[in-house]
Amino acid sequence: MGHTRGRLFLVVMMALAALATFGPSPASAAPAAAVEDRTTTLVAGHPNALGVHVNLLPRAKLTDTATGAPLAGQVVAFVVGRPYAGSYAVCWGTTDAAGVAKCGGPRVFQDILQIGWMTPASYQAVYSGATVGDVRYARSTDIVKLLARQ
Repeated sequence: MGHTRGRLFLVVMMALAALATFGPSPASAAPAAAVEDRTTTLVAGHPNALGVHVNLLPRAKLTDTATGAPLAGQVVAFVVGRPYAGSYAVCWGTTDAAGVAKCGGPRVFQDILQIGWMTPASYQAVYSGATVGDVRYARSTDIVKLLARQ
């Protein structure tokens, strides 16, 4: 019986020593900060005064819907083709301080003309959403029909 009490005492002492060495369990640590969900607005294209998109190179402006503030440093994909039937991203752009993402070049222009004329001439801007600090921004999209009134 004395031998069993000695073992029990040793186990209790080892547990207390481990607790003192390693501190409290992670369950008692401070809770993580809450993440705030926000919606976004993505406006693609750059229409002229008549509402006609004459610039065929992809462009889109991304903002926080609640505040209207531009979202800088976010990636926007520019997609051509028909959804679920051969659509693909022709390029990606990162938003600048004004929230504007652009991309272009001869190959992008050619893809938009070749595929866009068949679908009809259009491209879709797609923002997949992201978490920035403690704010989670939602996905948003917009479609531009080129050389046509919106």
